[in-house]
Parts: sequence; structure tokens; C-alpha cells
Amino acid sequence: MLGRILIGSIVTVLVATVVATVAVLQPRDVPQAGVMAGRSPQPTPTTTGAVFTTQPGPLTRDAGSGAGYDRIGSGDGGWSFEIPETWVAEKGNLRGAEIASFDMQGTDFSGNAPDANQLRIRVTLMPEYDHLSLAALGAKGGLSGIGPVVEQVATTVAGQPAVRTLMRSSSPKPFDMQHLYWHFRSPFFSDRVLIVDAWPADGALRAAADHTIQTVQLSRPNVTVAAPISRQQAIDGATAYLRISGRVDRVSAKLVTYHEYEAASSSGHSYFQDPDDLVWVVVTTGEFVSTHSRPAPINGTPGPIPPDRLIVHVLQSLSGASFAGMYSPYDTWPSWFDGLTDRGP
Repeated sequence: MLGRILIGSIVTVLVATVVATVAVLQPRDVPQAGVMAGRSPQPTPTTTGAVFTTQPGPLTRDAGSGAGYDRIGSGDGGWSFEIPETWVAEKGNLRGAEIASFDMQGTDFSGNAPDANQLRIRVTLMPEYDHLSLAALGAKGGLSGIGPVVEQVATTVAGQPAVRTLMRSSSPKPFDMQHLYWHFRSPFFSDRVLIVDAWPADGALRAAADHTIQTVQLSRPNVTVAAPISRQQAIDGATAYLRISGRVDRVSAKLVTYHEYEAASSSGHSYFQDPDDLVWVVVTTGEFVSTHSRPAPINGTPGPIPPDRLIVHVLQSLSGASFAGMYSPYDTWPSWFDGLTDRGP
């Protein structure tokens, strides 16, 4: 039986002693072959010297080409475009941005539901694992709630082939709005698609969204780098609460990209985590009080919660925060972990 901890399920700081579990996937029936099988010797680092990881930089904001406009850009995303100078812009997920004609923090739903006289734009540099066509990607929408495609046309953005998709979100009110998506690829990324999502697409500021797209410029990403936390800091952060709530028999950590972790562990794909980010993967075996699941009641009486005997934490390499992972009632050391190439010193 193998369970996954969803992103955001656990937040562990280096000195944390408590973990809050928010949600888990349904446990699998049996350990998957090649995922949680086979004991092997303690892994050792395979690289030496200084190691650096990406550190997303702030958005840039400069004067636009015309009066009343600013150029908003992301150095690590390699994109920029113009918006009215009175609009607000915040750094978003996946080298993107959250942009609005209003104060996103000063309205109901934290600005997630603009009215007909407002406009919100979300930019995302989405990982593209399945090598789909732009039209197929357009039909999947973006990070907003998807819905049926109303219209889809081929176009160009910054000289690159693009698809513009009109879609009404299937989310409940007040989020059931029309979204206008542009999907296109940057020549500087081989495995990403740039998504610009503007809504409400049938509102008074639709023309402003069209102007934004007409001013898109693409450039080579300029990524800021920083030194990750040490291996021992990662281990201490991941096992602090485990040592309090149980017994640690064995622990090891490797520094890998998030995509390498996903591919090796067969944990599926996250569309909220940058695949190039370095993460610490910490594997711990022992016996720990489970906070994840409870067996079905027997004759109406809840049974005891079986202990966890294997915990996998995935930590942000800069902050040490734990944001994903796995757990299992079996203490079988994962062979996929030993197959990972350690980038840590």
C-alpha cells in the first residue's frame, strides 16, 4: 500500500516539530514493482563541489513603448509584455505572473472573481510532458477551471505559432466566467508552453487583453541561482517530527530536479511545480504514528491506525519546506531512489 502526500500537504521547516497533513491520495492496493521494492546499500553522493539551484526572481516593471503603459517581464521566464500603468502585477507560479486591473488583495475571493468591468491575466510557463499540439493544449486550458471550448483559432504571438481558445469555466459561481487563452512556445524552452489566460473574456476590457498579447516579447531566460540547504539540514528538517512520533531506523537524502523525482518515483506529474527546480528527496524508514489514513470501522468501532514504516519527503532545496512525498506501511527501501543521480556535494 503506497500513498502520496499532495503538494501543500506538509510544511516542514528546518526546526519544525509538527507536521500538518491536509490531504492524501487514496492508497494503492499493493506496492508497485520498481517503485517500492528491493533493499540496497546506503546511497552515496555522486557529485562534488558547489551546487546551485534556481531562485525565481522578481517581476521587472519598466516604462512601456507608449504613454500610460508599463512593460512587465519575468527574467527567469523569458517573457514580457505591456499593461496599463495603473494595473497591478505580482509574481506568479511557474515563472509566471498574476496581473489585474484592480487590487487583487482588496476584493472578495482575494480578487479571483473580477467583475465585468475588470480584467485579470495569469501567465504560466507550464511544463509540457505529453508533446501535444497547441490545439490540444488549448482545449486543456490552464490553471483556471476548464470548461467546454467555445471557439479556437490559430494565430501567432511574438512571431511564434499560437492557438487562441475561448472557453467558459465550469467552476461554480462567481467563477463561471469566459476565459481567453493563448498557448504558444518560447524558442528558449523545449519542454514548456507559455499560457496567457485573460478573464472575463466577454467583459469591458477584452481589448486590453488583445493589446497585451500584441506586445509580447520573448528572450533568453536569465535565472538567478543560490546555494541550496545542506544535506544534513534537509535530513533534520524531514525527520524532526518523525523522531518525536516514532523510531527512525534509516534515512538518506539526494538532491535532484523535481522532474527526475517524478520520473523515477512514478508519482505522476505536477503542473504547479517547476520541473527544473532542485529538490531534496529524503527517504526514511522506521515506525511512525500515521497521520494519513484510518481503516474502515469494524462493527461500527474504529480500528487502530496502522503505523507508517516508510516516509518520503520532497523538500524545496532553498527553504527546506516539505511540499510533496509518499508514505507506506511497508519498510521496503525504494529502489527508484537508489537509481537517482545525486547532485548534492
